[in-house]
Amino acid sequence: MSQRDISYHIEEIYGLPLSAQSISRLTDKIIPMVEQWQNRMRK
Repeated sequence: MSQRDISYHIEEIYGLPLSAQSISRLTDKIIPMVEQWQNRMRK
C-alpha cells in the first residue's frame, strides 16, 4: 500500500487525517514488529 492509500483508509475508518510524514513514522515503527512476528510464525 502507498502512503496515500494508508492515509485514505485511516481517515475513512477513524476520521483522522494523517500527513505523509506521520504515515512514514508509523510504518517505520510497525514494520520491524511485523517482521519479528512473521519470523516467529515461520519457525
